[in-house]
Amino acid sequence: MAGGFDVLHDSLVSRRDLLFHASELSAEFKLKRTARSRIGNQISLGMQEVTWIPEPTGLPALSLSDRVKYEIEFLGIDVSAHVMSFYRQMLTELNAVPADHLLTVRSQSSVLIAGVKVATQTPPIRSGRRVAFVTLEDSTGPIDAAFFEEAQDQYAATLFHSWLLLVSGTVRRTGPRGVSILANGCWELSEVYQHWKFGGVSAVHELIGKVPTHQLDPVAPTQIWEHASGFRTSPFADVRPAGSDIARSMRSAAKMAP
Repeated sequence: MAGGFDVLHDSLVSRRDLLFHASELSAEFKLKRTARSRIGNQISLGMQEVTWIPEPTGLPALSLSDRVKYEIEFLGIDVSAHVMSFYRQMLTELNAVPADHLLTVRSQSSVLIAGVKVATQTPPIRSGRRVAFVTLEDSTGPIDAAFFEEAQDQYAATLFHSWLLLVSGTVRRTGPRGVSILANGCWELSEVYQHWKFGGVSAVHELIGKVPTHQLDPVAPTQIWEHASGFRTSPFADVRPAGSDIARSMRSAAKMAP
């Protein structure tokens, strides 16, 4: 599924052909094993070495998005292409700012950013106010965004349970090369893509312009740890990792193949 056997047949067949032949061989093996169990020791079926040459089946080759989907599913890394490459045209039309261009943006400017969520931190704060620090990666570099409680109340479910994100916020400059985003909203990227695909940029602007309903209560754990120092752990400090949503996100990305 991840392409480990692609080069063994001099490009005579595609990976989809190999998967088809593999399923046939598996079915044949099961039939022989069933026959052997029925015959018992009366007949020895034996084993012999054969030269197998796969034949093209006429099935279409796997698309780039299919290959990336299987690489992430089985290897945990995208090899053939970065997963964000499937959203590049949409992000360009939305004027989303890539990580390597953030240093050119003025402080206090409103921006859209997007990427793969690679880290989420919710450190305990004495005041009890929760701040979520999220790091996105968009193939050009990392982007750090901070979500305060005002933003989390509406976007908690998406923020903590999605793997690909579109984030809106304000640029915060802290030095010549220090830059982060004070976030005020986030959306699951494949959902944004569907709006863009069928309605264009205006449909996306309509989506992100709506104030979502309160999302905090349905997804927040009930147990909140308070430490001896007085610090309270965020109720989202032990949420399930975003990686469990990879398959669903990649199924959405697979629909984008030209």
